[in-house]
Parts: sequence; structure tokens; C-alpha cells
Amino acid sequence: MSEKRPIGEDIFQWWKDYIAPRVQGQSEDEAENKTQRSGGRNARQGAARALSARLRRSTYSDILSEPDVSELVVKLSLSKDQLKPFAYMLHVISFVRHNVPDSLAKRLKGADEKPVMSHARFRKLMTAERDEVASLLRRAVTLVGYECNVSRLVEDMMFWGDQTRTRWCLDYFRSSVREEVNDKRPLGEKVLQWWENHVAPRVQGDSGDYDPRQSAARALSARLRRSTYPDILFEPTVSRLVVELSLSKDQLKPFAYMLHVISFVRRDVSDSLAKRLKGADETPVMSHMRFKQLMTAGEDEVASLLRRAVTLVGYECNVARLAGDMMFWNDQTRTRWCLDYFGVPSDSEKKAEPSQA
Repeated sequence: MSEKRPIGEDIFQWWKDYIAPRVQGQSEDEAENKTQRSGGRNARQGAARALSARLRRSTYSDILSEPDVSELVVKLSLSKDQLKPFAYMLHVISFVRHNVPDSLAKRLKGADEKPVMSHARFRKLMTAERDEVASLLRRAVTLVGYECNVSRLVEDMMFWGDQTRTRWCLDYFRSSVREEVNDKRPLGEKVLQWWENHVAPRVQGDSGDYDPRQSAARALSARLRRSTYPDILFEPTVSRLVVELSLSKDQLKPFAYMLHVISFVRRDVSDSLAKRLKGADETPVMSHMRFKQLMTAGEDEVASLLRRAVTLVGYECNVARLAGDMMFWNDQTRTRWCLDYFGVPSDSEKKAEPSQA
């Protein structure tokens, strides 16, 4: 059970043998009318219809008591912990009438600008508790006309976790994003532009003019500040940014942590966060001891320490620089932070100092 492909293929074959025959290249109503006109009944089709009807009506324990299902459980050597998601999965795929190449997530996006499943409902699916997922996926199957990639749906339901939900987000939002091949800007600048459009408007400008984006920005930034990985990735605007940046699987976790931290920033300024932590006075904004703790922290601790650092500097820092540093937090980045924090005054500051005779 450590590999996902075999179980998807085995159950897909079972679905083809025991469920799919209920629809033979036509709708069920058409098939029923044809059967009545011919005066006979295809035995395989009748058995498939009866079984699929029972699976759609049954609960967890009743599904497992089906003889054909019990045989499949033995064949797959399922553990006790896998029986419940297995039963929920069979319940959902019993609604599928036709197997097609596209995943359910991709079909939920649809071909038009208006998605088959709204962004709000998709986010609800991505953040649902495990016991709620089956009912939401069952509704999703009906939305796409009872057609999806059965093998892929099987695997995803049996291994429904952070990795699966992240892949669903990529499938759902990928088709709606136009790749900008000529956009060679650094990642930090692209994230800054996203922050300026979706997070920064929560703070009204000095002019006091109302920004219609303010309410949406406040709601989004509040969710980003409350959320953790991978829930942050399920935000529609975030998922689209993931696709635009062509992030790899390994980059998704630091990316989510980075968005969590920059959601606390209220204003973008020229100075880096490290330089602002040093401050202008002799007493640094962040003590040397706490700065050392930040520089030697483990990967999972850095985000929380940087979040506190942002609060120390009054929620103002260079957003692009912070985004780039968090995405590539390594020895080179930490060295640059140390130079900014402990570094000598800039050239302009040196010129301003009186020369000593």
C-alpha cells in the first residue's frame, strides 16, 4: 500500500467490471428504455446497476459487507485504518458514469472563465475535515456530469492529505493562468506585486481615500495570518500565484511560510528587515541574542521568528527582499542578514560623519 499507482489501477479495473457496465455508451434512461423495448435485460448491466445503487445508498459498514467489495478488500490487503476511506471512496466512484483523462479537479475548473465549482466551494472542499470530504466530492462528481478520471480519484481519496490537496489546487487553477514567458523578474519582485494588489490595500493610504480592494485585502490577510501550511495554498489568489511562479513541490512549504510572514507587513520600505532590526540607535530593535537565535534556527522555526521580527520593526520592511530571502533561506542569505544587522554605516553616512584630525 506504499505505492499509489497499483491501488488506483486495481480499483479502476474493479470499477470497469462491476460499476461501469450500468451505462453502456448511453444515459441510464436511454439504456432502460432500450432494455424494455427489447423485452430482455443484460445480466451484467442489471447487476452493475443494482450494485452501484446499493453503494450510492449505503453507509460505511454496509458497503464493506457487499460480497464483491469484500473480495476486493482481501485482494488489496487493506489494513483496518484504510477500510473507512476505502468505503467512502467506493461510495463516491459509484456515482461516476464515464472515465475520462482529466482529473476531477481540472474538470471542476471547466473550460470557460466561470468555473464549474466556485472558488468558495472549492476552498471549502480543500479545508474540509476528512469525514466531510466524501460528501463534498460526491457533489463535485455531479457538477462535472458524472465524468472524471476514476483511477486518479481513487488514489486521491485513499491518500487524501496535504500533497493531494496541493495537487488539486494546481489542477484547478492552472488552466486559468496565462504563463508570462517574457517575465524575467526575480521572484521577490513578483511576490511584491502580488502583495501590493492583494494584501497592501488593507491599510488605507495617507490620502484617506477609500480603496474598494480594502475589504477583500483585510479578509485575505487575516486568513493568511491565521493559517498554516498547507491551508495557505488553498486560497485562490495564492494558488494562482503558485502556478505563475512555476514553483516546484519542494518550494511550496517555504512559499506558504513566506506568505504567512509578509501578510503581517503593512508598508513596504527600502530597508531590509535585518537592517531595520539593527535600528538607528545604539540599542538594536532586536537584541543580539534573539538575532543569533534567528540565524541558527531550524527550518520550521524561522517563520515564527521572522513574524515576531516584523512586529518589532512596526510592520514595515522591504517586502521583495524578505520574500526572496525566505524562499532561499541558506548560508548566503544568513550571511547577508548578519552584514545588514552588524554592518558598517553606508557610504552616505560615512560622509556625514566629521573627520577626526
